[in-house]
Amino acid sequence: MVDPRQSRRPWQRARIATFRAWGTDCHWCGHPEAHEVDHITRLSDGGSPYDVANLRPSHGSNSPCPVCVSPTTGRARCCNQERNRRPVIERQPLSIDPSCI
Repeated sequence: MVDPRQSRRPWQRARIATFRAWGTDCHWCGHPEAHEVDHITRLSDGGSPYDVANLRPSHGSNSPCPVCVSPTTGRARCCNQERNRRPVIERQPLSIDPSCI
């Protein structure tokens, strides 16, 4: 049996639904152009892998923040990897559309 966390199709649907619900502003820094999705509650801590309520847009290694610059390296910051160093910015979804879920 295939591990559901390894299947691409449910993840792709959840990713699209996350951007429809939350837009592309990074959940961690608030800047636009976040093209990756991050779990708020880690899967290892019991977070749901495909629940849009547990997913938020974020900047990651494939799409670092175009605004934030790391003070140590001088390079664009990957908010997903540095999330434990700063508080979470709370946001409301753009829309609640059952077809997105």
